[in-house]
Amino acid sequence: MHAIINALSSHVISHLDQTWAHATQAAVLDNLLTFSNPANRFVNYRAAIRACQGSCVPYIGMWLTEIAQINGRHPDVVPSSNRGLATSNLINFSKRVKWFNILEQMLGLQNKPYMFVDVPHTMGYIEGNLVNAMGLSPEFLQAKSREIVQQEMV
Repeated sequence: MHAIINALSSHVISHLDQTWAHATQAAVLDNLLTFSNPANRFVNYRAAIRACQGSCVPYIGMWLTEIAQINGRHPDVVPSSNRGLATSNLINFSKRVKWFNILEQMLGLQNKPYMFVDVPHTMGYIEGNLVNAMGLSPEFLQAKSREIVQQEMV
């Protein structure tokens, strides 16, 4: 969801005024933008996740951002406050507790089962393409990639 919202609200897309004039779902996008807003640590998104009754696939970027911020703000080790010890550093458990709290939130969303229904036609398509792709050599795939890039440049 976040990837779609970010793409639709990107500078390139959002300035297509003529296109948006014909879009009947612009108000829906405005509502969705509140969820992807990083203000106040994604407060609206967090509220929606907490209210989710069934399973959900969370936006992991929010938690990765928090982990990166914790890494930047808190050192891995802290100096010993005991004067009797030699100049030794201690593991910063406060940092580890913050990591744990974030991981606990993420893992808590996995406690609810996903109710996916097999769609035989779709499964057959995916499995067939996977089987076909497994027989292709890396060299063939690289050549095909270069061919597509060449076509896009023309």
